[in-house]
Amino acid sequence: MTHCTNQILSPSILIVGASVRALAESAVRGGWSVDAIDLFADADLGLIARQSMRVPDYPSGLVKAASLMPQGPFTYTGALENNPDVIEHIQENNASTDRQNNFRTLIGNSPEVLRVIRNPSCWIESFTHSGFSVPTTTRAFETVPTDSSFLVKPILSAGGIGIEAWTHEAADGPPREQHLWQQRIEGESFSATVIITPSQTTLIGIARQLIGEKVFHSSAYHYCGSITAPFDSHLAHFMRTLADFLAERFGLLGAVGIDFVVDANRTPWIVEINPRPTASMELWERTGTFSLANEHFHSFGLQSPQPHMPQEIAVGSSHVVSWGKAIYFAAHDFFFSDDAARLLRFTIDPWNFETQPWRATADIPQENEHFRQGSPVLTFFACGTSHAACRELLTHRAMILDRFFDRYSC
Repeated sequence: MTHCTNQILSPSILIVGASVRALAESAVRGGWSVDAIDLFADADLGLIARQSMRVPDYPSGLVKAASLMPQGPFTYTGALENNPDVIEHIQENNASTDRQNNFRTLIGNSPEVLRVIRNPSCWIESFTHSGFSVPTTTRAFETVPTDSSFLVKPILSAGGIGIEAWTHEAADGPPREQHLWQQRIEGESFSATVIITPSQTTLIGIARQLIGEKVFHSSAYHYCGSITAPFDSHLAHFMRTLADFLAERFGLLGAVGIDFVVDANRTPWIVEINPRPTASMELWERTGTFSLANEHFHSFGLQSPQPHMPQEIAVGSSHVVSWGKAIYFAAHDFFFSDDAARLLRFTIDPWNFETQPWRATADIPQENEHFRQGSPVLTFFACGTSHAACRELLTHRAMILDRFFDRYSC
């Protein structure tokens, strides 16, 4: 467990999850002082957080780490929605010395809500009965064809980790006790960002997802980035209707991500509901002037230093640029020395001129860290006049990173 501290005088909130940098940046932008706990405690997180702590024994280690943080409200990012018991324990282990105030306030969907919305049998059945298109999903693998027309995925999945095509080879592998089998829908993968409050729902935008992209050295089906995408009035109406359904049927609030696939007939198929801020949401802040963290907090009644309700972003308009982000995964084992960290800053600094006032990179690792092939290294951004232009720039920057990290192969 590693720890660093900065002194910032602002209303404070604790953010916990596998990777919290994006939401922490949004909260700081919205006027908050942030205490942060995650798997990485990246260098740039340490610069913006009042305190940042790295917890390798995720997620159970979050409970003890959170108990060491100052009292106050807390919120979570992915994939902690898969561990509602951990969220409950954090609520019950406040650092306050006041025995009358030893319950930490949760700013996020409750463990009770998570247990329903993250139970595939619950939400899939509800969606199907309400007329939404959902891939055929089952736990009876004996009836599933082994021709790659289905995917096998962990019941509690996140970021595409552990997903693979169901083939003869996969069927001959180890037992899949905590998995489900879901029909593969051919089409383009997207994620919608919505804000749900007790009185209204707002569609912030839709982003095309980058999944299993070899140029970023991502494994098959792993999430590795997003690019903001235009959408028509029909899809916008569909997403607003779905957001209203999520609020009414499941009691969801705050920033919610909806993963879906659009097939050749332009039918959106709902694949997953993420009941918390997602990885692609920070792109929308770059197209506007709001803090998405503030909107998330406000949905749960927490008064923010800079309250402001964003308007839906007309990404179909010609004057709006496309913003994209990509996660760069290690192509091989390497050691990120202090010399490598210094030279990396020199390599990527010119990118910042193209993305001003926003940074072109994030999730920068700490110095003197070993990386294994396939592990996430950093996040980088690009903007362009179109989706294609943004995608091309992301690809070009990935190639630059390839050449840079090749020097440190071990």
